[in-house]
Amino acid sequence: MKRAGALALVLLLTAAPASADLTLRFAGRNTVLPRDPVLAKHFGGISGVDRDARGRWYLISDDRSERAPARIYTARFRVRRGQPQLDVRGSVALRDAAGVPFVADGRTGEKVDAEAIRVWGRTLVWSSEGDPDNGTDPAVRRMGRDGRERARIPLPEALRFDPERRHGARRNQTVEGLAVTPSGALWIAMEGPLYEDGPAATVDKGALLRFTRRARDGTTRQITYRTDPDPAAGSGRRSDIGVSEILPFGEDRLLVLERAGAEQADGKWRFRCRLYLIDTAGSGEVAKTLLVDFDSVPGGTPGNLEAMAWAPKGRLVLMADNNFVEGEPTTLLMFEVAGR
Repeated sequence: MKRAGALALVLLLTAAPASADLTLRFAGRNTVLPRDPVLAKHFGGISGVDRDARGRWYLISDDRSERAPARIYTARFRVRRGQPQLDVRGSVALRDAAGVPFVADGRTGEKVDAEAIRVWGRTLVWSSEGDPDNGTDPAVRRMGRDGRERARIPLPEALRFDPERRHGARRNQTVEGLAVTPSGALWIAMEGPLYEDGPAATVDKGALLRFTRRARDGTTRQITYRTDPDPAAGSGRRSDIGVSEILPFGEDRLLVLERAGAEQADGKWRFRCRLYLIDTAGSGEVAKTLLVDFDSVPGGTPGNLEAMAWAPKGRLVLMADNNFVEGEPTTLLMFEVAGR
């Protein structure tokens, strides 16, 4: 267990629209690894997290069934000696509507790339980025707690792949974030821009992304969100920036987690993550307010943050996807939130 010490990070958010000042206080960090060696063997790739009313937590892995069947983990959350802990208790395989687990070979069945998970009423909802090479479009599914698909959430036609790459979603830049508002509306966030919405981010300008709100009656509307510029664009090495998760802050606001990644000279990737607040009540491109630059969090850069959820007592929890890199931990961060 890694202790953060007595240092606290306090950010006063005076620019949050239509609200009193909001304060985020860094409260601790830890690593997550199942005690059960069977669960620990293939644990990693955590890209989404949420909890239900009974206090059960759900973690989704973006393993494309290459190490073990595509899956979620169940866990319990607690704060011990001021530090957050997630105790992983079990795993459940993701399955299609026929009850068949997803496969690693897209030629013999659907190969999914799971990215986000939310509790939605009595069921769970999760997203897959799809794979144009295997003819599978991005998807959002409802499932039972047994992992079996119960229904598909219709997505706008514009969010699908176009074989000619003239419009629609870019490969590995599709449905990355999900959020359920207090009224039960579902927000769906794209990681990167559609072809028709402009290029990927450059060192001078961010990319324009679409967020889709689906109300309980099925009606939809969209807003646009611009990322920060990509600080490593044009470096000669691989880099990108996009939205890795969203979370409701009341009915009309969202927390937006941005993640920039840049390949280093040794082939490893370094990540820079930031948390923003946006107001979704309007239309068009939204303004954003910076809440946290995670490079400033005590204990060092937490890595590839992709998962975010509300914990009891006004706490915000974030988790890093370790990309199954040997020696790279699954980091757990906790903030205490006032003014929620």
